[in-house]
Amino acid sequence: MSSKLPVTIPVPSAPVCSLPKDPLETITAFDCTDKNLQSAYALWDTVFRACWPLSFESFKKVLTHLEQPYHIAVYDDQGKLVGFAATQTVVSENAGQLALLMVHPEYRNKGVGTRLNDCCLNMFRSNGSSVMLGSTYPRFFCGVPNDDLGEQAQAFFEHRGYSFNNTVWDMMGDVSQYEIPKQIQERMIKENIWFGRITKDQTQELFDFQSKYFDFWLSTYKHHIELGDYQDILIAREHDENGRLIGSLILFCPGQSSPHRTDLIWTHESLFGSKSGGMACVGVASEDRGRGIGLGLVSYANSALRKRGVYKSYVDWVELTDFYGRTNYCKWRSYRLGAIK
Repeated sequence: MSSKLPVTIPVPSAPVCSLPKDPLETITAFDCTDKNLQSAYALWDTVFRACWPLSFESFKKVLTHLEQPYHIAVYDDQGKLVGFAATQTVVSENAGQLALLMVHPEYRNKGVGTRLNDCCLNMFRSNGSSVMLGSTYPRFFCGVPNDDLGEQAQAFFEHRGYSFNNTVWDMMGDVSQYEIPKQIQERMIKENIWFGRITKDQTQELFDFQSKYFDFWLSTYKHHIELGDYQDILIAREHDENGRLIGSLILFCPGQSSPHRTDLIWTHESLFGSKSGGMACVGVASEDRGRGIGLGLVSYANSALRKRGVYKSYVDWVELTDFYGRTNYCKWRSYRLGAIK
């Protein structure tokens, strides 16, 4: 992504549309009060509980940490929330993201989803923002899930002008007994690679590295550093701890990482469970690829997660599934990436 000057995104005030007689045609701005969040969570539970069980705490954390949020809702004539949409705009890129759109099953095919989508698109277009389905960070979904409900949603969005391209995966790895394979250890010794944690005095070096090679991850690294999670930034250096920085990734362990993070929200026992963790933003300098450093970095991270008591490890938004498969990760769930072109 190319960086741009910061953009101030005006947030429309409620109500954002005129008030017709039918309450299902009324779009209301949504404030994140506890009462409102409980209502939205009840709708989530109705729509997604079977496949995507989620705690209220995680649901609230994602909604309340979206950047430049604009959330809207539809209520029935009894005041029950029956439709909801949440967006964020990544200000540095003026990137609009439709993080969530859901409609109660009893109120589908009544125009509720269409009106919610249209209001969000109007807001994005009035600010000149790009538009994608799902969100980057924080997020519920990075795109539209490839399950039965998600396939219905994909048809809904395609009919309204969205285009879909890549399929990406969330992956799961069992690290409860993980040991770094001997051949990977030997390769890293041959390549003279050192793995360890970032330290506070190396923060700017880390940011410079991300800016040069992975500018789209810079804000995430900065966010986690601001939270004080230095222990979760693993790095690769050439030769030793003072060598050239050539790779990095971010770890996450519930109960050990900052409680303000939303890296892994699928901790229900039917999904990843409480003894779970994960990694993200795995990157190696372009001139150093082909030396096995990425595989070594992931293997080192797997070992670190095991030592922290993690059983199941989570890696999301993956295109290179074969790469992670080499360290015993398997495909879990997939999504299609969608956007307005």
